[in-house]
Amino acid sequence: MNLQLKTTFVDSLSISKVESTFEPKDGFGLNFGCAFSEQSNDTFQVFFELSIDICAAGSVTSESTHTLELKYVATFDLDEEMTEEFRNGLFPKVNAPAIAYPFMRSFLSNTLLNAGFEPIMLPSVNFQAIANENLNA
Repeated sequence: MNLQLKTTFVDSLSISKVESTFEPKDGFGLNFGCAFSEQSNDTFQVFFELSIDICAAGSVTSESTHTLELKYVATFDLDEEMTEEFRNGLFPKVNAPAIAYPFMRSFLSNTLLNAGFEPIMLPSVNFQAIANENLNA
């Protein structure tokens, strides 16, 4: 079975200035998953939900000045119909997110730089380790 990343798009993006009572979080929160179409048996989507603390480029402190929330979606096409084995397998949970994640990283890096924020590189994510954790939970 061959597959191809068809499209990526931003479902929502929010950058909000933090209030003076802001208490920093861990700085990086990522959720992801996959969704299968009921209309098409040869397409599925991987979605990411990201929350991160960022700093304006002109800030006089190194503390976070804003919070960014992003919902990002990647659509994959298959060259044949999807089987239940594929749906329940690791590819939609491990390989597909690993393929789409660099596109989201690039989008985010360019967007923040052009919006006047400090350049940011999201950390690498081991999707296989996350899938293994979820299987053992």
